[in-house]
Amino acid sequence: MDKKAGYREYFIAIVFLLGVFLTPVMTLAGKLMPGENDGLFAAESTAVAVTSIQKLKASADEFNAHHFMKKELIMLNRGVVKLSSGGTYLASTQVLAGKDHWLFFKSKTDGQSIEDYMGTNLYDADKLLQLKGNFEKLQGILAERGIPLYAICVPDKEIVCEGYMPDNIVRLYTPSRGEQLTAYINDNTTVPMMYPREALQAELARGGEVYYSTDTHWNHRGAFIGLQQFFAMAYGDEPRSVDSVRFLLPQEDYAGDLATIAGVENEYAQDRRYTFDISSADPSQYHDQCLMIIGDSFMDYFSAIAGPYYREVYYVGEKAYDHTLLDKYKPDLVIWESGERRLSAYEQ
Repeated sequence: MDKKAGYREYFIAIVFLLGVFLTPVMTLAGKLMPGENDGLFAAESTAVAVTSIQKLKASADEFNAHHFMKKELIMLNRGVVKLSSGGTYLASTQVLAGKDHWLFFKSKTDGQSIEDYMGTNLYDADKLLQLKGNFEKLQGILAERGIPLYAICVPDKEIVCEGYMPDNIVRLYTPSRGEQLTAYINDNTTVPMMYPREALQAELARGGEVYYSTDTHWNHRGAFIGLQQFFAMAYGDEPRSVDSVRFLLPQEDYAGDLATIAGVENEYAQDRRYTFDISSADPSQYHDQCLMIIGDSFMDYFSAIAGPYYREVYYVGEKAYDHTLLDKYKPDLVIWESGERRLSAYEQ
């Protein structure tokens, strides 16, 4: 290689590197640059340089956006997958599209709902023994104050509404982890524990709505069924039907947390959002007691519906609970709740 050719290649390389370096610099300078009439940057050479770099950058962006028809191929691929999957494909790493426009939670960032559904995460004997100890420890602390402990495991939506799950995800083993734990605690401790799957599925089977199709949680109707099952466990009451009370319907185009996570709120604005009419609560089920609930977000609706049935209701998130709250609220009874996919709350 002769010296002239070598110098020419060095010069081209330097110009290219300057272009790469100056692109963001000029972009920033353009934002900071004074108005056209200030005269500070009026030199024609500067204006030409900025214009040329902006054109170069725009051309590069256009090339990247449409390189090998990238956008068009992605959209085509999604359409083909959606058709081949029977319309149950959703471009989300956290949300699973089920049948009849239902959404389910598949991420492990907040529990194990898919593993619960498949039955692949059952507890071994050592873990069950550890959990038994945790229940008995809290029961002992409460017993010193004369407070009974009850436990609730709210079934995963995937299990209660399994008929809407996609066919390519199957239940391999039953019972589920939540049902396994409930049976174990009832058989091996004196802590009453419930898992209201059967009552929720019975209402679903007769056409009732108990979970949102676009949310991970039960609705007010489902929470009411859960409360009635608790009354049966704690007081021996005959559970009241959802038809025995009234629910208001302030919204018919609700899009829940799953729709929000997947970014499809507009496409999935389809749920009826019921609100329990507290004036319809049966006065014969009123208890002159203070109820304290330790639990997760499933207890938002549960505690609101429990309000007219108790003198006082206090709902505390499991991470916010400490034993000093027992002296503050002075409850007559305590519920320790966990949604099935979050059973790790019982492991603390």
